[in-house]
Amino acid sequence: MKTNRWILVVFAFLGGGVSGIAQDETIARPDQVLSKQYVSPDHRFKVRFPDVPKEFDLSLDTKIGPVVSHSVMHTSNISYWLGYTDYPINFEKANAIKATLDNARDGSLARVAKEDPRILTESDISVEGYPGRLLRVKLKGDAIIRYKIVLAGNRQYVLSVGTPKGDPKNIQAQKNYDKLASSFFDSFNIIPPLEADLTATWIEFSSTEGKYRIQFPGTPFRWSFALESLRPPSTLYLTAYASSGQYSVMYFDYAEAPTPTDTAALKSFLDNLRDGQMDRQKQMGGKLSVVSETDITFDGYPGRFMVADINGLAIFRVKTIVVKNRVYFITVIMPRDDPKAFDTKVYEKLSMKFINSFNLVKEAVKP
Repeated sequence: MKTNRWILVVFAFLGGGVSGIAQDETIARPDQVLSKQYVSPDHRFKVRFPDVPKEFDLSLDTKIGPVVSHSVMHTSNISYWLGYTDYPINFEKANAIKATLDNARDGSLARVAKEDPRILTESDISVEGYPGRLLRVKLKGDAIIRYKIVLAGNRQYVLSVGTPKGDPKNIQAQKNYDKLASSFFDSFNIIPPLEADLTATWIEFSSTEGKYRIQFPGTPFRWSFALESLRPPSTLYLTAYASSGQYSVMYFDYAEAPTPTDTAALKSFLDNLRDGQMDRQKQMGGKLSVVSETDITFDGYPGRFMVADINGLAIFRVKTIVVKNRVYFITVIMPRDDPKAFDTKVYEKLSMKFINSFNLVKEAVKP
């Protein structure tokens, strides 16, 4: 069966995919049955395809920095596509939802402007309590694309189904295509974050520049920003992943970091770092209350492990390590454990699994 190949950049933040759309209106039977369930590697979602889909990643430079878009796609007579991207921002704030959805829509249409895209229908939706948007877009060629956008925490999901435009007199054909698209969209389910982190195969992340390795329950995003207030100025490098909690590793170089033998200066330095974290929470309208602090040694380097309460709602755990002039922060923010739950320390266990997986990468000794 002959097919047209449309290069469709689905959303401004997410790159694109190649969708195969049949010219005639015969729907091959395999395309009508979503027989293969796909579960993401991080166990964050599941969705059904007609057959085993292909997976690929695409690195993108955006206005907020580099991100990686993950895509899952099956193409035959009809194209089924799902893309998702994690960002260093939370989309669920009320004042950000509409703007994010509007920007995604407008960016997508701008990228396929030469195909004269026209929105046929558009509506705001809710998917398992998460905000989203449903669109039906017609291109000047023989194609109609249906989109479902979902914002879940810091992750943006985009699902799309591409079909022929078909004979406008054959209303039933388009109803059939709409039904297939709805079946694909309805098969998408977000797995609860706690369940995802407990069942996912944790993957090791290594940073050559940061000289460390650590395990995350999913693929983390990377970020950096200048610390202009330091003298001399430095750069904070962040690698993070958000699911049941916020897992992150941060480090920066500080020329005036105290030596391990200067215990008084080291204590003052670690106290200042803690106070800075408390001030940051205060600026964000929260309160950080220290539960415990313990001085530690990690691979012979000094540091501190702190547990703190955030507004009585979450627990912040941070391991700080001072390696010569470099300062590392391994942090987790998790909900408070429920004493009535089946596992009364499940969030603590996940937090410590992440923190304890951190290791410094030793430089090879030159012969």
